[in-house]
Amino acid sequence: MADAIRNAMTGIFDSNYPWICSILLLIIVILLILIIARMCTTSNCISPSVTRVDFRTYRLPSGIHEPKVHRTAAAPASGSNASSQFVSSVTQLPGSVNMPETTPLLSENVKRMIESIQCYQERQESGGCGLVNFANSCYINSALQCLCHIRSFTDIILSIQEKYQRHLTPISSAYAQLLTKMKSLPRSSTTAYELKACLSSVNQRFSTADQQDSHEFLTTLIEAMHDELMDNYQDGSIDDLMHGTIRSVVKCNECLDESYTDQSFLSLPISVHQSETTTSLSGMYQQFAGFLSAFIGRSISLDDCFERLFSVEQLNEGAHWFCSKCQKLTKVTKTFHLEHVPRVLILQLKRFSNDLTDDTKVKTKVSFKHQLDLQKFMNRCELAQSWLYTLVAVVVHEGTLTSGHYTAFARHLDNECWHHFNDEDVSPASSKKVLTSDAYILVYERR
Repeated sequence: MADAIRNAMTGIFDSNYPWICSILLLIIVILLILIIARMCTTSNCISPSVTRVDFRTYRLPSGIHEPKVHRTAAAPASGSNASSQFVSSVTQLPGSVNMPETTPLLSENVKRMIESIQCYQERQESGGCGLVNFANSCYINSALQCLCHIRSFTDIILSIQEKYQRHLTPISSAYAQLLTKMKSLPRSSTTAYELKACLSSVNQRFSTADQQDSHEFLTTLIEAMHDELMDNYQDGSIDDLMHGTIRSVVKCNECLDESYTDQSFLSLPISVHQSETTTSLSGMYQQFAGFLSAFIGRSISLDDCFERLFSVEQLNEGAHWFCSKCQKLTKVTKTFHLEHVPRVLILQLKRFSNDLTDDTKVKTKVSFKHQLDLQKFMNRCELAQSWLYTLVAVVVHEGTLTSGHYTAFARHLDNECWHHFNDEDVSPASSKKVLTSDAYILVYERR
């Protein structure tokens, strides 16, 4: 019986083998299609509560705040502005659930956040506010740009303004208002007319429309604010920050007895000596020789100027000194050294004669560096400290004393970038351009 059934089935499969294979293959294909369809449906419908959004345009729900970050906006791709701005709606895809609308308060918070980011970007990209030239005021503008870029001095003035805002003195108030306005206009320009008018009460020379000396304006302004704060509030912050002491030592060649005199300074004058080729000429050829000094004479470095200032000087034969110990006139030597240097060091390169009738300018090239080390010029008792200074601003003078032009270089307060301030025009400047400029005033700060 079993053999009969086996033979019958064998006959059926042998005769219908192609047909059965086709049926099985079709069933397998149908099963595969069903499995793939099920997988696709599952991936799209995992949870009906999940919303697919574009995180570049997503707004946080009420009560959740984004962290404050600083970022630099990248240039948008061609033909698309989506990456450079926030949109007011959430990107929706088919099958997604609508998000609740943003509350007005959240919209204001996001708006303020965007504005703060844009303001930060502007400050980073801009060198700062320019100052309009009114009536030959370039000497004022260059001095103010230097002063505004001294962080420690800026911090003092703003803190004083906050502390004494109802009773701030006239010149300090005018400067603080100008400083605040300049900080709020990083890509624009303003004028220092009100500050000039206030300072004219201290020095009538600044009341005219004539060009004056930038160094004189700078020191007069600092001293005026110092006097106001001391007289009204007994606040000596400016004095502590910017005043130093230089000591003159006279030594008798016979008994070796020494006497000294201390002198306070706000700005340290540095003599700029002309090269031998230039100093050998006189009269009407002096100015022409000064013009050619960069080509026919040697340049000097700031270190050379310091070495000369603090070197031992043998007084001339006729310059006898009465020695209190020897009780007679004797020959003496004279030296200078720094007894105390301030945190902010202002150096004036003396390129002009003290005689107002002579506007001859010493045009000898003076090289300087970003770093200045004064340790070897200090008194021995202060050698244990660090006296390394960093350049923060430079005033440049072009032309003669009576018909010239002042500009300034200053380092940005928020980064290491340098900018050139030519009145209202502000432009980036390379480090090389700063260090090769014809400096008249150098401002260093000890870190």
